Amino acid sequence: MRMMKDERLMIEGLKHIRRVFILQNIVILGIIFIATFCKVQDMKVFRIY
Repeated sequence: MRMMKDERLMIEGLKHIRRVFILQNIVILGIIFIATFCKVQDMKVFRIY
């Protein structure tokens, strides 16, 4: 019984990790897209000075 419970928890954890990983990738791609879009719009956006 305990083994089944541990396996179920592990599977739930893996699903959660996969979901977080996908969300992280979406966020990173979104940031890259916005950054490149801003660069195309105005090249001065990322200049520090």
